[in-house]
Amino acid sequence: MRVVHLLRNSVFIRLLVTVGAMLTVAIFAPWNGVSGAGLRWLDTGGWPAEAVTMDKSERLYATGVGGASGGGVVFQLTPDATKTRWTAKVVYNFPRCSSKWQISYDPKYDPQGLARGRGVAVRSPTSCADGDGPRPELVMGSSRRIYGTTLGGGAAESGVIFELTPDVTRTKWTEKVLHSFDRALTGASKASVMLGASGQLYATESGALSAMRVGYPPNGAAGMGRVIELSPNATKTTWTEKILYNFCSRPSCADGATPLAALIADASGSLYGTTLGGGGHGGGTVFKLTPDPSKRKWTQTVLTSFCPSQNLLAYVPNCPDGSGPAAPLVMSAGKLYGSTQGGGAAGKGTVFELIPNAATGTWTKNLLYSFCAQAGCRDGSGPDVFIVMDAAGDLHGTTGYGGTADGGTVFKLTHNQATDTWSEAVLYSFCYRSQCGGTYQIGINPLEPPIMDPSGNVYGGTRNGGGGSPNSRGVWMIETQSQTRRSISPRAPAARGSGS
Repeated sequence: MRVVHLLRNSVFIRLLVTVGAMLTVAIFAPWNGVSGAGLRWLDTGGWPAEAVTMDKSERLYATGVGGASGGGVVFQLTPDATKTRWTAKVVYNFPRCSSKWQISYDPKYDPQGLARGRGVAVRSPTSCADGDGPRPELVMGSSRRIYGTTLGGGAAESGVIFELTPDVTRTKWTEKVLHSFDRALTGASKASVMLGASGQLYATESGALSAMRVGYPPNGAAGMGRVIELSPNATKTTWTEKILYNFCSRPSCADGATPLAALIADASGSLYGTTLGGGGHGGGTVFKLTPDPSKRKWTQTVLTSFCPSQNLLAYVPNCPDGSGPAAPLVMSAGKLYGSTQGGGAAGKGTVFELIPNAATGTWTKNLLYSFCAQAGCRDGSGPDVFIVMDAAGDLHGTTGYGGTADGGTVFKLTHNQATDTWSEAVLYSFCYRSQCGGTYQIGINPLEPPIMDPSGNVYGGTRNGGGGSPNSRGVWMIETQSQTRRSISPRAPAARGSGS
């Protein structure tokens, strides 16, 4: 399979920046090859955001730091008819826990002894039952319910899965904790959720990330991540937790370890996901969880394993297919598409395709693109590579680094069906003000999954920069010249859900 690199400039970017209770939007500006050139950035501060999701009524939702209580917020952005002004409204304020994170060692938080002598991050006991510090990714449910996770708070001070429900007037939102993470079981967890077809929530808990640095236990053990299901009753007043799978249940973690990304589901209800580590070579896996007819028992299958990589940021010659998948998958026509943080020709990440063979039950992995194929990684660089798919079957995505100023990129992989080749185009390079001629600043490092609406417009956020401060984050939107109409009917990706 041949890979071709292109550079396109027929792209427009629109930036959204919050200002207190109002969000204004920069005018469309073409990118002429110099990151930030021609772009009007409204340096107004306000709520920062690293990721967004959408409902069916064209509203955006995101999480931010601070708020009335200091523990973070979930806010809503409602556009006007022209999509040039957005009204920001905080729908929930999380309380700020009085305790602080500190590095110490306590066997209760490290059951396998993997961090002994190094220390782990723990909280001192405090009361913060409804969570503290919402993570960037949100999921939209029915009736504008919002689901997400927090970094801290909850019964074990290890974060929660929460639900926000609006009242009939949609002016007040009520939070309900559906699940509290247990650090003694899962380690320093990163959690991601998806909404099932019947209203269940499926969540991955990453487990002890420190184990990635100190080696895996030889015969499988708790604390390396798991998948859980939360099922509501008819009135959604109570939720029942069920563990579907514990990773590292096989020798040398051959079944995978440390799932970081949200799951996706096929029409039959099977779940698909990735693990950062483990597998046949230690470089991570793509896995499938298949339920029996009663959905009481689930069988885990590793679809592919990636090559080992001791340093995901360095050149790894024995990982040509990539290493460390940590992003949600995309499914189309039975095929799976995904990305890796490292590996590939330059060790800077890849995009891959998995094709099933119904006769043998195996999957064939094809490399679609290796990043850092250009000098200075102008075509983008991992870690933190994410993708979404448009209606034509082409892939759009972001890289956390690389580009003209190493601030990350938005890219497109176009599939030529006649030749079965993929060509890469950089749609935008992010940069700091000083790297854009001192005039513009749009933020850098898109480190969370983007979303796409039915028109092919891509939305996302940045981890740093934007708004004139290295600690603030901007929300952006990109569309091509053929899609400059302002009326957009958005749709959130299947893995993140959508609602009215």
